Amino acid sequence: MIDIIIEETACFTGHRPDKLGGYAEFNNSTTKKIYKKLIERIIYLIETLNINTFISGGALGVDTIAFFAVNEVKQKYYPNIKNILAVPYEDQNLIWKSEEDLDRYEIIKKLADEIIYVDELPAYKLNGFPIKRYHIDKLQKRNEFMVDYSSIVISVWDGSSGGTKNCIKYANKKNKLILLILTK
Repeated sequence: MIDIIIEETACFTGHRPDKLGGYAEFNNSTTKKIYKKLIERIIYLIETLNINTFISGGALGVDTIAFFAVNEVKQKYYPNIKNILAVPYEDQNLIWKSEEDLDRYEIIKKLADEIIYVDELPAYKLNGFPIKRYHIDKLQKRNEFMVDYSSIVISVWDGSSGGTKNCIKYANKKNKLILLILTK
């Protein structure tokens, strides 16, 4: 059983680093701008809508940026908020090449209040495919889990096709409030 109050939860969706200034470039100008906007949105949601739980997808790019933004808000201002990782499958980091990305992932796993491996949940499991291992559909299942367990979706999106667009489409179908941060 998952202990999340949907009305008090927001999740993040957004691009991988290739659309945010490049891989292993966590502190480029695009990333810094997004990080600042995420901090502002997180504080706004806490103060105006009583959001106290934030779910990030655990992948490279916006997922990692959002996780660290929530962590900063938690450390500086609101120590009682929850910072949850919803990871599509346990071995997701095996294809990552950068030591910096791998180290950062280990840090966010240690800082997370909870880690949920989505492919282990019966409602989101892909029948016929092993848990803990990659399958492209597990990324969408992770997004569906995050949307299903949130009332608000914070999206960093440039309007292009891909996983972020699919997540926003799913959130619209589920009548979730979407806060859009444009990257252009």
